Amino acid sequence: MTNDIMTISCLLYGFGYGIMSYTENIVYRSFVGARKWNAIQGTLETTTGFFVILTYYIIYTYKLDLINIFVGGNAIKLLDKQ
Repeated sequence: MTNDIMTISCLLYGFGYGIMSYTENIVYRSFVGARKWNAIQGTLETTTGFFVILTYYIIYTYKLDLINIFVGGNAIKLLDKQ
């Protein structure tokens, strides 16, 4: 895995997280109400951070090859052509 792939992956992950947290805040605030939302927001952000760290830990521990998971077995052939 090159540094370019790692950088692009981090940018996409961060962009996706930003979109997700923005829409998540809108949905939760409309569902729970503005007053209760302030009490729940800290717990929700802590839980989300925990899941991000857990995802990284699983990828690192099991040495998952994310390209082969998402692209399939032909990922090496695609990279070799470039």
